[in-house]
Amino acid sequence: MEFKHDAWTIEQGAPSRINAITQTRDGYLWIGSVEGLFRFDGVSFEPIRLEGDQGQRLVVSSLLATRSGDLWVGLGRGRGVARWRDGRLVDARMPNPSREVNDLQEDPQGGIWVARGGRSTGMLARFHDGRWEEPGPETGLPAQPVWQLHFGRDGRLRVVLSGALAVADFTQHSNTTGQANQASQATLKTLRFQLVETGLSPRASLTEDTHGQLWLSDANGLRALQRSASPDTAFRYPNPVGGSRLIFDRQGDLWTTTFNSGVLRIQAPGHPLTSARKDARRIASLQASAGLTSDQTRALFQDREGNVWVGTELGLDLLRPASVVADPDLPANSPTSYRLAVTRDGVVYVADASGLYAIAPGERPRRVMALESPAEALCDAGERGVWLFLADRVLKVDPDRVTRLAKPVRGTAYGCAEDQEGRLWMPGLDQGLHWWQDGHWQRWPEALPSASLPANAARDRGGRVAVVFRGPPPSGDTPFLALDMSRSAVGGIEGLLPSQAGLLISGSLGLGPAIATPPGSPPHDALKPPPALANPANPATPSAASSASARSSALPNGPLALALPASAHPWAASVNGLTQTPAGDTWLIGDAGIVRLRTADLQAALQQPGAALPYRVFDFKDGLNSFVQKAPGAQVVTGADGRVWFLTRRNVQRIDPATLAPNPLPPPVLVRAVQAGDDTFAAGSSLTLPAGTTTVRIDFTALSFPVPSRVRFRHRLVGAEQERWSEPRPDRSIVLQDLKPGRYRFEVMASNNDGLWNPQPAQLALSIPATFTQSLVFKLAVAGAVGLLLYSLYLMRIRRILARLRERSEDRSRERERIARDIHDTLLQSVQGLILRFHAVVGRMQHEPALQQSLHQALDRAEAVVVEGRDRLQGLRRASGSDLEQELRLLVQEKPFCAGTQVNVSSSGPHRRLRPHVFDEVLCITGEALFNAARHARASDVAVHIDYGRHWFTVQVHDNGIGMVRTGKDGHSSHFGLLGMKERAARVSAELDINGQARPGTQVSLRIKARIAYARDTG
Repeated sequence: MEFKHDAWTIEQGAPSRINAITQTRDGYLWIGSVEGLFRFDGVSFEPIRLEGDQGQRLVVSSLLATRSGDLWVGLGRGRGVARWRDGRLVDARMPNPSREVNDLQEDPQGGIWVARGGRSTGMLARFHDGRWEEPGPETGLPAQPVWQLHFGRDGRLRVVLSGALAVADFTQHSNTTGQANQASQATLKTLRFQLVETGLSPRASLTEDTHGQLWLSDANGLRALQRSASPDTAFRYPNPVGGSRLIFDRQGDLWTTTFNSGVLRIQAPGHPLTSARKDARRIASLQASAGLTSDQTRALFQDREGNVWVGTELGLDLLRPASVVADPDLPANSPTSYRLAVTRDGVVYVADASGLYAIAPGERPRRVMALESPAEALCDAGERGVWLFLADRVLKVDPDRVTRLAKPVRGTAYGCAEDQEGRLWMPGLDQGLHWWQDGHWQRWPEALPSASLPANAARDRGGRVAVVFRGPPPSGDTPFLALDMSRSAVGGIEGLLPSQAGLLISGSLGLGPAIATPPGSPPHDALKPPPALANPANPATPSAASSASARSSALPNGPLALALPASAHPWAASVNGLTQTPAGDTWLIGDAGIVRLRTADLQAALQQPGAALPYRVFDFKDGLNSFVQKAPGAQVVTGADGRVWFLTRRNVQRIDPATLAPNPLPPPVLVRAVQAGDDTFAAGSSLTLPAGTTTVRIDFTALSFPVPSRVRFRHRLVGAEQERWSEPRPDRSIVLQDLKPGRYRFEVMASNNDGLWNPQPAQLALSIPATFTQSLVFKLAVAGAVGLLLYSLYLMRIRRILARLRERSEDRSRERERIARDIHDTLLQSVQGLILRFHAVVGRMQHEPALQQSLHQALDRAEAVVVEGRDRLQGLRRASGSDLEQELRLLVQEKPFCAGTQVNVSSSGPHRRLRPHVFDEVLCITGEALFNAARHARASDVAVHIDYGRHWFTVQVHDNGIGMVRTGKDGHSSHFGLLGMKERAARVSAELDINGQARPGTQVSLRIKARIAYARDTG
């Protein structure tokens, strides 16, 4: 098995002088070194500090990951043992600590055993049920320094001493007591050791394979403890210092560290090698000259994904099975391009500058023959063997013999292909296109246009040959498919790719069919192939049947549609080789590397562009060590054993699909830390961030180690506006911005290097308290303040508007008063004088009653006109801005009171402004009452009283005249303008009471509710 090697050096942040490596149940890899304890996630090394430590550096000599998930750390320099649990590294308080801890092991009861190094007494200590204890001398353990402890599958405890191996039956003695709380003490009291191996070199190491076979390594090499007749139980290699670490991997191979010879791998010790590995080297080494960080190796460990870790003097190395393997039996770095072909019986042939190699199914490459000149072209030859083009000859090589043919021209062969009729075609660029059949070479046609240069050839699944020309292909009918390299949608044909879906072509723009096939029709290589030439001596005149068939498969006029554009399928750009296996896979090689597809998916995508097309890329992370070579001919083939062979610029590489197993372990996902501002918080299940936090950085990781760069993450923040899962990305941190106070839940999931997702996301509950300025109280206060401000601005605006309206109203009122005064002082006064003078005349006409009655009616009509004119003038008076009491005094002066009549106007209560329309109606009603008192009551005393009450506004007019018929609230009368008074009172919802039987005289009372009468004070 070949391995892909990755390394982390000191320059890349790896610790130096690594002594121990282990993996805890949560998936983290732990590194113990002279520089301290580190936690590794495949990307970064996180130093772990001892709680309460004052900054003194930890020297870690051994590590133990327990079944419960704890990590025990053996410390050097007499600091004893520490334990990692619940995110804290604390001192385990081991009594009588030694200078260093050589080993840590867990027994079946969960007890932790410590091998104290550098002493011959008190070499062992055990921690169980919360207390420490030491085996006494009664156990029979020799007084020698202890190097290693081992609990075997047989229930025995083995102790590797400085020069011997001691064994005790731990299981039997641990069960001598029936009570669990006494088991620990009974174990140590009854434990008895026996020496089984002596004469060991110092610092020997012990391990056990999956079959229970024990293996011991010391300065003499590796050997099985239970000797057998098998020659595969002892291996010698240089290891003079000892102190090796031994492990068996999942394939049954043993790995060991050395002092200065790198790391060794011994294939299946104790067992004969299988046929597939029988010729492999039994012992393989990896040293600094091959990329190991150092030849001084100290630690070995295989993680749960099968990766082998090596800790060295100068860094950390990872070895994992390589998917793409460079075959060591085929020469690398050929000075000319490699050539590749596969026969119809599944034998693979490879040619380089100096030799031809055959690879039979399940076998290693075998050199068939040496070559005097570099191979120019290689293609299969019928049922068996291959055609090989050299500088001056053509060879037909099959398992039984080699047939030599003369080359038609001295020029270079740019590929070759044999069609189903047995015609061998050789494109020769400027030397033209040649074909061979029945012992003769012919040129097609006799003279090619100078611009038509045949540059490559391939045979499709139906046996038909396609030839690519640089420039326009020959016109007319041809017994092959002629393709113009530049006239295609792929952007210049770089690859001729026979497939089950027909002949495909590829270029920098993508991949597509060479021939347009109508939907629903069979692939073009399933169509009837062209027949044999009618006149081999004159190939320029093919038969009519051949012409018809050729015309049916000729290249359409114009470029074909691009089925798989590189813009949507980056791997489809510049594909140079394609092969399809019986298992249903399609393998390609191109600029993107090696690509694996399902053949059915590829055919579906070719028929329906845009259909989903899953794929897997194998690149330099998988063992590919060079780029595809750009040369004519096949670049990838599949042998009968299923192995797929690829040509690169550096060497020939292979993939065995039978050994490819996807990583079945979904990666554990963990949230590492949260950063808010300048503060960093260790992540737990929940976290409360400082109030006012708006931006948070969350660091997370996934513990998948084969190819950490292929791990993908998806995350979401539950409680935010957008709760959708993000697109898969390799980033191991996320910055969340514009966060508001509240509760959130951050979730992150990850996939491993093969795209397997962990369905259980890691979760972190986040709580962000609100600051005072973010609190509801503050927001309500701000809202209230803003509301008050807006209301104040509104009031200011209203005041300004009202002030302007008052100003305009006062201007109008002054103008109306001026007009009313002018009319009153002129027209009405004159009319009133005339009426009085007519009254005097009528009084002297007592002897003419009829005439007198007629004049009285005319005078009454004249007085009504005067009253109506007075009312109209009164409406022109100013109202809302006037003083009612002052206005009434003015009215008194205007009324026709007899000389000597006393009129008194008074008021009570704080003066209030009346609404303008109320003011007008009150003034008119009171004026009418005063007019009646002056005109009809014959009163000598009239009193007007205004009461600005809290609930009612009241005006009363009382005289001591002759009285009138009483008209209450619901009474009806048309005398003395009483009907008009009642109508005006109704317009302002007032109560009008006229009492004409008051003693003495008449009383008129007008009451209006305060909310109707009074105007609001607007300042």
